[in-house]
Amino acid sequence: MLFWFFGIVLAVWLVFFMKNENNMYKISIDKTNKISIWPIWRYVLLVIVVVGVWILFLSILPICFGSWSDASDAGSAMQLYGVLVSGVALVFIAIGLNLQRKDIRMQQNELRQQREELTSTREVFAQQRFEMTFFSLLQNQRDILKSYIDRREEWLKDPQKGIKTGTRIVVISGQERIRELRKHFTDLYKLVRAYAEDITISNLLDSQTISTFTPDMFKELNEAKGEGRLDDEINRIKVAWDLLTAKYDDLLGQYFCHLFHLLKFISSSTGFAENEDNQSKDKKKFEGKQYANILQAQMSIDELFLTFYNAVKDEKFIELVNAFSLLENLPLNQLLSEEHKYFVEFDLRSAENSQENSGQ
Repeated sequence: MLFWFFGIVLAVWLVFFMKNENNMYKISIDKTNKISIWPIWRYVLLVIVVVGVWILFLSILPICFGSWSDASDAGSAMQLYGVLVSGVALVFIAIGLNLQRKDIRMQQNELRQQREELTSTREVFAQQRFEMTFFSLLQNQRDILKSYIDRREEWLKDPQKGIKTGTRIVVISGQERIRELRKHFTDLYKLVRAYAEDITISNLLDSQTISTFTPDMFKELNEAKGEGRLDDEINRIKVAWDLLTAKYDDLLGQYFCHLFHLLKFISSSTGFAENEDNQSKDKKKFEGKQYANILQAQMSIDELFLTFYNAVKDEKFIELVNAFSLLENLPLNQLLSEEHKYFVEFDLRSAENSQENSGQ
């Protein structure tokens, strides 16, 4: 009867391992990267040994007790052998638990690797999405400048007689209009300075330039002087900028509004949380600065000049400019006064290095 019992156990064991091909050959990699294989034949051999011991036990049982009639002695022997079989069964259980523990550990490692790969993939997608949006916004910034193109009618004169002979259409590019805005702001600053320091306007500006100023500008200057808004340098800049934007708000408003939101996008996308480690913070700061440098490289000296004084006027704008040192390529000698360099928290280019950028 017990012989048939072990036969059934052996059959069940074989079916269990044959059911899953992966379990027939248990492969594991140790710390030395050596692959060890525990094939099924070792388990079969172990079962055969147990059965062989049982058959041997049955063979010597009559010799030990003389006959099968002494049931009580045979029963005692059977109990002893049952203890042996139980021990073997415990060994099999231990082996099974060990294999199961290894399987669970391998599954946990695979899940951890999948999570890491998923996180890495998500970061790559986020980076690609950011760069696509950034370069799209950067192109929009350039397109806004190109849209400032203007066509003007210009008189033609006879160089010998000095009389007008006709007209022609002159195309003014967006970059040329930015240059005109820079000159106009410079003239307005000189006008504000003349009012603040009681200097004769003609001593600072020529008559042709003075003729471009409107009566509303002089009215605004008189009010600003009466309110004490011309007493310090930064307020003089703000008044001059207000006069400029009052006349050219359709150009400057769109340009600097888009530029502000472009910097805001870089800041929000490369920002960091306070609970992040210093290495992550430094990495994100570096990335943000790199993208701000790309933006700065697209801007001419005239754009940097106007952006500088727009930032002085706008506190939110100056925070972003300081965060990325956006205008560090603006030569120091391009400012209206060297004292203005203290309005930002970073160093501008020295006068020695400005010559190579003046032609931009």
